Formats: sequence, C-alpha cells, structure tokens
Amino acid sequence: LTARSGGNPLFAVRLVADWVARGWLVAGEEGFRLAPDVRPELPDDLHALWVEEVDRVMAGDDADHRAALQLLSLFPSPASLPQWTDACQSVGLVVDGVVDRLLDAGLGSTHREKFRFSYGLLRESLERMAREEGALTLFLAAGEALARDLINTPAVDMMPQDLAHASSELAAEFGATTSEFRGIELLEYGFPSIHAVGRASSQEPRLL
Repeated sequence: LTARSGGNPLFAVRLVADWVARGWLVAGEEGFRLAPDVRPELPDDLHALWVEEVDRVMAGDDADHRAALQLLSLFPSPASLPQWTDACQSVGLVVDGVVDRLLDAGLGSTHREKFRFSYGLLRESLERMAREEGALTLFLAAGEALARDLINTPAVDMMPQDLAHASSELAAEFGATTSEFRGIELLEYGFPSIHAVGRASSQEPRLL
C-alpha cells in the first residue's frame, strides 16, 4: 500500500476504500489483509487522474516520448536506465528528455543509473495504458532487454542462485509464481543429469 501510494494518504485511503468495496480485505490475527490470490487492480478514477497528469507533464511531446514512458513502466522497479535505453532503441523510440520531465515534476528519482517512480500507482497506470493500447511491441522489448542482460552477464556473476533470485523478483513484481528444485531435490524429482553437471560447483545446482 505504501509503495503504490507513494506515502500519499489520499491515495492510500482511496485504494483501501476500493478494496473494501470489492470484498478483497479479510480479517487476520494482526488486522485486515488482502485475500489470498488477489492482485488488486488500479481503480478507474485513480487511473484517469494519472492519465491527466501524464498528459500535463508530457504536454507537447510526440507519441514516441509517451511510448518510451510506457516502456519505462514495464521494467521491474527500480528500472535500469541502460536497459530501458537499449529497449527504446530496439523499437526506434526516442528517449531524450523523458526522464528529465519526470524528475522535474517530482514523479521519479534516479540513483546509479536506475529510475524509480515516486508513485507505484503512476507506474501501474502507464502499464495499463500500454496494455489497453495493445502495445505488444513494448512488452516484448522490455522482456528482451531483461533476458539479454541475464544472458550476457558472465557466468561467474550469474550463478544458479542469482538466476533464481532474478526470476523470483520478476514473478513477485508481476503477480506470478515460481518454483525451484535445488541440490539433492533434483535427484528426488527425477533430474539426475542437472544434478550430475552442477554438483561439482560450490553453488547448488537448481532447476527453475
């Protein structure tokens, strides 16, 4: 709730009110929580508010800049700016000035070549815009950029546990689930070849 609202109490109250109206909150031992398997959607009125804010901040920019902004929202947070730039270039989008506009409007921050939206709701709204516009190319570009970086990372810096961490983070970001078999579990579940290849390493072999 804090991440999505950016600490803004009005946004937080509106989100909770929407969850109550939809019956998504259940009582627990330490208070209320979201019901299991619920991935709360962005309320339409908050989405409309962010659409207006994007229109204001990006006023005068062409469609390429708006598409580049939507593409930025498709990367796990905080987004790698080099990854985003590469993805934009792969689909012919211009990125000049996009991040500066967001920074000037207080809608994001940068640190060590990574960008973080100030409000998770803004990122969700941009992702929803891309989805509703059928911008499949943007989703593919983001996925290809993420996969390319994992593949190009030297093996000494991308061990099985690093891949497992990357996959679990990505799954958590987008409401998916992952599972893995590691070490002796590979033998128990019928994957002896993976175990044989990886058992000599100081790091446990894994199947994701």
